[in-house]
Amino acid sequence: MTAAARKSWAYNPARHQALDEAMELLQAASRNLEGSSRMILAKRGIGRAHQRIIHLISRIPGQSISDMLARLHVTKQALNTPLNDLKRKGLVRTRRQPGNGRRKQLFLTPSGLALEEALSEEQRDRLAAAFRKVGHQGERGWRRTMQRLADGDRLFAAMRHLGGSPPVRRMLARRRLGHLSR
Repeated sequence: MTAAARKSWAYNPARHQALDEAMELLQAASRNLEGSSRMILAKRGIGRAHQRIIHLISRIPGQSISDMLARLHVTKQALNTPLNDLKRKGLVRTRRQPGNGRRKQLFLTPSGLALEEALSEEQRDRLAAAFRKVGHQGERGWRRTMQRLADGDRLFAAMRHLGGSPPVRRMLARRRLGHLSR
């Protein structure tokens, strides 16, 4: 599709309204998906920024702080406060990278892993219920749409290219945590 064709298609008044409604649905779905997570986080005195960090460390255990900064597209100052909160609360642990003592690797502690699992399990349940209602074809269409929207996102790309399933990555994280306690 040419740029002119895309522009004329996107700026048709009826299409414009439909796209606005799609954006509103995406925002409402995101709020609903994260609804129970907010309560779990509030009980711990942490918020959405903390959850993003926990989620990313769970999916890519052992990454450096520099890697996380690049994946989250935030400044060091923006990452520093929530990351330090998580360390103080015993949810995240750092370790000097073998062979490069200047770089710190990030891992979830057993408490951090349990919290991440509780947060993700609730969201998995909500997604599974929605997918049951729309069926296999609806889920495939949703995934194609989300993948298209995520195109070019470095965080998404990094997580997709890690290899192995999330449970395998979490198991590897637990093994690395065991190594940390020795």
